[in-house]
Amino acid sequence: GTESRFASSVGSKLLPTKEVDHGPPLMGEARGVGGVVEILRAKYGCSKGQRMRCVGETAGLLKFEAGRTVPKNHESSGFRWVLREEEEAEAAAHAEEEDDWHEEHADEEEDVESEQQELQIEAAGPTVAETTVEERAPLLSFALSQASGPWDEAIARACNAEQRAKAIARACDAEQRAKEDRRKGEEVRKVKESKKKQSSSSSSSSSTQNRSESSDSSPSRRSKRLEKGCAKDRRVSESKKRSSKDLTVSESKRRSSKDRRASENKRRSSKDRRASESKRRSSKDRRLSS
Repeated sequence: GTESRFASSVGSKLLPTKEVDHGPPLMGEARGVGGVVEILRAKYGCSKGQRMRCVGETAGLLKFEAGRTVPKNHESSGFRWVLREEEEAEAAAHAEEEDDWHEEHADEEEDVESEQQELQIEAAGPTVAETTVEERAPLLSFALSQASGPWDEAIARACNAEQRAKAIARACDAEQRAKEDRRKGEEVRKVKESKKKQSSSSSSSSSTQNRSESSDSSPSRRSKRLEKGCAKDRRVSESKKRSSKDLTVSESKRRSSKDRRASENKRRSSKDRRASESKRRSSKDRRLSS
């Protein structure tokens, strides 16, 4: 049998393709002929990011290899000039930023590694604080075998983990004791409040009983109070009558005194008139006799 010319044989293997090394990216020294441009979008028969060297120019076009042309007025919208000085300065700034970033995050990476080692030590067995000295030795050796880094650092981390576990256990015990104390205090407070309520209710009931008994057992007091009130009312009415009588008497006295004064004035005026008339008459008689 003949094999198909389109199908590959069973035992055939594809040879690995080797990536073509294009070398360093193109860069120019100046703008214009001999310079290098970078295409900013897929246009002019080129792909985005493609770099070409300018081999000629006209009044409105730039000419490149393979007969490609780009309008000059498309600068910064369709292409940009690639200058060596600008590219090298940008690359240096980018490298400096990367170095700064690595320096800033170096401590964080070390902290992450140490935390991972501590987690490996803690996950090697039960809590270190709950084991005895005899049980702790094989656990520590296993944790040290699993931990990365120098043994001195691993031992220090294991000791730190043990101290943290003990501190956590002590904190849990203290919290449990505090909760128990708070619960007991709440119970005591509730008992005291219930006793106070009972005592207040009993005192109020006894006072109401006393008031009712006193009101029921003393009718004579009520009658005495009523009599006192009536006597008061009588005294007030009598005092009002007396005051009204006094007022009428004083008014009558004032009126009589006024009348007396008026009558006296009349008498005096009549006397004066008679005296004046007698004087006139006597004067007339003297004139007539003369």
